[in-house]
Amino acid sequence: MNLADVAAVGTGFTVMLATVWPPSLPSSDARRGTHGRDRSIAGFRRVLVVACTLAAAAGGFVNPSHARGHAEEERDDLARCEQDGRANSEIESEHGKCKPQVAGNWWPEFRSTPNLDGVYVGASAIVSPSAQDLTPVWRAPTGGAIFSSPAVANVANGIAYVGSLDGFLHAFSFSTGAPLWTRPIPSGPGGLMSSPAVANGLVYIGGGDFRVHAFNATTGAPVWTALTGGPVISSPTVFNGAVYIGSDDKKVYALDAGTGALIWSFSTGGMVRSSPAVTNGVVFVGSLDGNVYALKAGTGSLVWKRSPGSIPESSPAVANGLVYIGAEEFLFALNAGNGGLVWKSPTGQGPSFASSPAVANGFVYIGSSSKTFWAFNAFSGGLVWSANVGAPVVSSPAVVNNAVFVGSDDGDLHAYDAVKGTELWSSQTGAAVQSSPAVADGMVYVGSSDHFLYAFAASGDWPMFHHSPTLSGVNAAETAISPANVGTLVAAWTACPTCIVRDAAVANGVVYAGVQLTAVCGDCLAAFDATTGTQLWRTSLTPPGSIRGAPAVWNGVVYIGVGNERLYAFDATTGSQLWVTGAFGGPVDPPTVQNGLVYAVSEGSSAGVHARDPLTGAKVWDALIANVPLESAPVANENIYAAGAPPFTNKLFAYDAIVGALLPSWPVTGGADRSAAVADGKVFWGDSFGAISAFDAISGTKSWTASTAPSASFIGSSAAVANGLVYVGAAGHVFALNEGSGAHVWSTAVSGVIGSSSPAVANGVLFICSDTSTAGIVQALNALSGAPLWSATVPVGVESSSPAVAHGMVYVGASSGLHAYRLP
Repeated sequence: MNLADVAAVGTGFTVMLATVWPPSLPSSDARRGTHGRDRSIAGFRRVLVVACTLAAAAGGFVNPSHARGHAEEERDDLARCEQDGRANSEIESEHGKCKPQVAGNWWPEFRSTPNLDGVYVGASAIVSPSAQDLTPVWRAPTGGAIFSSPAVANVANGIAYVGSLDGFLHAFSFSTGAPLWTRPIPSGPGGLMSSPAVANGLVYIGGGDFRVHAFNATTGAPVWTALTGGPVISSPTVFNGAVYIGSDDKKVYALDAGTGALIWSFSTGGMVRSSPAVTNGVVFVGSLDGNVYALKAGTGSLVWKRSPGSIPESSPAVANGLVYIGAEEFLFALNAGNGGLVWKSPTGQGPSFASSPAVANGFVYIGSSSKTFWAFNAFSGGLVWSANVGAPVVSSPAVVNNAVFVGSDDGDLHAYDAVKGTELWSSQTGAAVQSSPAVADGMVYVGSSDHFLYAFAASGDWPMFHHSPTLSGVNAAETAISPANVGTLVAAWTACPTCIVRDAAVANGVVYAGVQLTAVCGDCLAAFDATTGTQLWRTSLTPPGSIRGAPAVWNGVVYIGVGNERLYAFDATTGSQLWVTGAFGGPVDPPTVQNGLVYAVSEGSSAGVHARDPLTGAKVWDALIANVPLESAPVANENIYAAGAPPFTNKLFAYDAIVGALLPSWPVTGGADRSAAVADGKVFWGDSFGAISAFDAISGTKSWTASTAPSASFIGSSAAVANGLVYVGAAGHVFALNEGSGAHVWSTAVSGVIGSSSPAVANGVLFICSDTSTAGIVQALNALSGAPLWSATVPVGVESSSPAVAHGMVYVGASSGLHAYRLP
């Protein structure tokens, strides 16, 4: 993140700081209730920075060494490699040849690469269709608000680094969130706002103590510090053996990456909080003196400086031979060679551009304090699309494939379609998200002012009923199984063959499922090795009860709904019970996890939708609906959807998922009997009369209703949505309907009765279960044509089982145990 506008200072700021920290939630904040924290963090942040500046002693740069380890000619001549139009390479200094930078499948510094274009350059499972199904993987606590943006690097099997206002640099396992080490950054009250950068086995970060710090990236051991003349809010950019960074002492520095020795410094006329972009042997950086500077990377000598007419507040991004930078109410594009103005585009509102641009797809993406997220034509500056975010956007966007991620001050992380601008997905944290997201190896990381670092993934797991919080039934990250090879699936193992096994969830190489083993534990929760089927643990419920369906797995915890009207939480590794709620008023169906909350639906005339704290099970909110049917509640874009079944309510309900308030235009009449699925701005529901309907996810307006003729009978299956189609099972058929119109695309008859088995879709293959009078059948169809591709027979008892598909395997619970299938 970047801080470029600081209010006029006075003598009382140190005292003021003590009165505003920690930020608190006003009692009148009806939008977020007691779950959130103060969203108006920007003013506090500026006070904090000023306090840090006043509390620190003024002084000039102290040079730890005058060694110049690199000649001017070498730096100017060798730092000229670019890959795919971006500064995505490092220099082989002895021979002047390019070699790939460590970015690969990682995000090693602020904005990913030295030209700060905010683009993920590796292969990723995250694309527009799967962005809407990202699932929370973990969140890791720090001791303070996180404005720093995470860096994720291929160090010690993958480490995520982030600074926090607790005054520590934190290192976590990138896959699990387990804490690895922390290191204090001696500072005043400013804490850490600079973002880390990782290169050469070191992690670099600026501090409010006037210093740039380097630590061993694996152990966190201090390696060197370099003192500047002011707080370092700017984030380091590492290129060709040098660390480039700005300081509040109005200077830009180049430091030797190995020793911290001064290579050069350049004085501007204002504080330098912009982070430097480096490409083609030139360093580009903004200053609060109103100028953008271009400096030779090797010597720091001035190439050009230009005043765009507004104070440049963001960090620059360099691509297409242009320098893109936000300055007050404009986005500017300058010629990278001479600084000449190529275009400027107004936002029309808002004075601040603390967000930094990302450049990809021929677009420039940037947020603003006007509560709008923008996409401009990268060559002309013409507006392509804009999205109303609802809160200021200080976070800087990250682009991966055709999805753009950005945080906002109301606590959300958003994903937008990079070309169309439609919102694909969002997830709520506990406070403002001014940290900028990082993308690495199929996961998205972002810090929040609620003190947590969050990780989300299209991981290839199947962590809850119907795969994700949207209940869309699609594993878009699954690539091993395809229509070409699904016919070769073979039985891998059967676990607990004397048990009745409920629907499974798959996470981190483990399959979790409820099992009924009356002679041993009644209904238990069990964990099995996903590859071998070996039982890892089995735990009884206290108090006992009948497990209703699939568990949900998040952040090392397994959540399960039980027929005794309670929601339970268990340690995912040991199986120990962590907490259980009181009775909800009806049996509890499979939970979902999103927005840092656990959601569950309870059935019956006095039941409803419930939100609970994932750590304690404490009540966050309840919304009561008469006669809720057997269902789970999908969560999408901070809304949650549930139904009241005939003959009582016969209505569909939508609530604010954070506080439980009914949305203004809901409920709507619709009569639904199974879980909804949410995709592409629509909610899809089936009913007991054989019809499936689509509703606008915000307004509740019905888009279409289609009959499942020739079956036209009770739809016990929850819909799956993929490939522009809506899939549902009814009686003895599977149907595929056009997502936009409801028109029939295909229907396929299956053997037996589908019951409440819900389709699972992965990589062009649809899986579903049915029962005949003598056997249960697990079958696969071509998702585009409906053609049968494969089937397997198990003892009767799978018509109510919904398959889980993950990592090249298919898992089905049945009356005869848990069955797994794999490719040969």
